[in-house]
Amino acid sequence: MRVLPWVLAALSLPSSACKSGAWESLLPMAGGERQEHSVVALGGEIYVLAGFNGVPQTVATVEAYDPVANTWRTNVASINDGAMDVPMHHANVAVADGKIYIVGFLTGNSFTPDGRVFQYDPGLNTWTQKTSMPAGTERGGSQVAAIGNIIYVAGGLRGGTVTDFSSYDTVGDTWDTTLPNLPAPLDHGAAGVVGGTFYVLGGRADGITGLSAAVYAFDPAAATPMWLQKTDMPTARGGVAGAVLNGLIYVMGGEGNPAGGTGGVFDDNEVYDPANDAWSVLAPMADPRHGMGAAALVDRIYVPGGGDQQAFGAVDRFDAYVP
Repeated sequence: MRVLPWVLAALSLPSSACKSGAWESLLPMAGGERQEHSVVALGGEIYVLAGFNGVPQTVATVEAYDPVANTWRTNVASINDGAMDVPMHHANVAVADGKIYIVGFLTGNSFTPDGRVFQYDPGLNTWTQKTSMPAGTERGGSQVAAIGNIIYVAGGLRGGTVTDFSSYDTVGDTWDTTLPNLPAPLDHGAAGVVGGTFYVLGGRADGITGLSAAVYAFDPAAATPMWLQKTDMPTARGGVAGAVLNGLIYVMGGEGNPAGGTGGVFDDNEVYDPANDAWSVLAPMADPRHGMGAAALVDRIYVPGGGDQQAFGAVDRFDAYVP
């Protein structure tokens, strides 16, 4: 069996604070510092898409990490509309049908919403523009996940925080905007699908300090699909990363921490068990960050980049959490 060259991150915590799981420190991101980017797993690799670099400038670049080879590659096609690159941040991204989809995003320092949709084919290493979000529903910073070929987009930013809930059919290349709105406006939260149910966890509304601990569940296969409120997160947070592994939804990091000496960033790492509607507190992040994405592969959750200071403070650090 091949042994991967990971180094276990040291956690300088009192014994009473130690929780289950451990963090590993991996190779820094090849493309340098990044935050407010998107992260997905596809074809055994972890993809990092767009976001702000350390300047900060918005970028259209994409890079991929191979955990078996422990290498980054930067030969992934930049996000483009066929004529030019499209720099973006807070992109709504999900994987469906073996492809990566961007379904709305924000642009520039003005955080202007853009409803364009792009599909990435890893076999061809090309981006193709698809049907945009309907006019008036454009947004980024949403809570996003896919059930089969349907990508669900809940909440997000369009000037302020919105309650919009819509879905994109990757096969039909069509949008459905008739879904019931979120019970409350949310952006910068986590999302995940377990057992065919779409979950929204945490987030915030109208600014960094408008933190939420709420958890909402939507079952599209229910006789009357509607949002149901579940048990709150132990720690209200926005700017988090979320990932699903073995039927559990992990929520990591965030910003808006009122505790002193943290740079406004949370190190919290908590996991939600949908089957029991219950939360557990896990080993905190060794390198607390916000504005990052996360994705699960095999038995680990990979967390590349993010900001180590509230607002801007992009880093190239790359960690994995092993439950």
